[in-house]
Parts: sequence; C-alpha cells; structure tokens
Amino acid sequence: MKNLLLRGNAITRRYRYFGFLGISVFFSFQITLSSSNITPDIRDKEIIKKYQAILLDDPSNLNAHFNLGILYYKNAHFDEATREFKKVLEINPNDAEAYYNLGNSYNKKAQYDDAIKAYKKSLVDSPT
Repeated sequence: MKNLLLRGNAITRRYRYFGFLGISVFFSFQITLSSSNITPDIRDKEIIKKYQAILLDDPSNLNAHFNLGILYYKNAHFDEATREFKKVLEINPNDAEAYYNLGNSYNKKAQYDDAIKAYKKSLVDSPT
C-alpha cells in the first residue's frame, strides 16, 4: 500500500510538472509570435540608427556600410541600399559581395543593365 501511495505521488508530480511545462511553452510561444509580429521593423530601425551612429564616428567603416545596405535592401529601400553598397566599393573596389548585392539592388529598381554589370563584376572579383 505504501509503495502504491508513493507511486501515485510520483505520477501526480510528473503530471503537474508536464502541465506547468506545457503552460510555459504555450505562453513563450505566444510571446514569440506576438513579438515577431510587432518588432521587426522597429528592431531594424534601431539597428539602422546604430550603424548610422557608427558611420558618424568612422565614415570609412566597411562593415557598417555593408550591413546598412543589407538592412535597407531587406526593408525595400533600394536607393539607400544602392548608395551603401557603392560606398563599400569606394572603400574596397574588389568586394565581390558588395557587387552582388549592388546588382540585386539595381535589379529591384529595374535598372537591369547596371545589375548585369554589377553581377559580372562580382564574378570577376569573387575569390572562389
């Protein structure tokens, strides 16, 4: 009888644990869904501001220009993305990734001749 009671208590504790676990997973899933629906634009805007602040201190920061270009492209600001990738290429004229992303930006702006030139240049400058 004593073993049966101990076993029953253990089973009850397991169900209670898994019940709490299920509730916490449910709520964390809900929080993730709600935050992902609200914050991407806000997060990108904050990151853009931080990169712009970096560029005020160091205008030749290659990574900041490149990452800004990616963020602008991701948010469909293709003119700004084009500008940033061109700045990367002013600093490092052989950056194949910058040429490739510049080509993508031109393509989105329907500047197909410029896109083809940038893509070709990315292939010439590509290290692989």
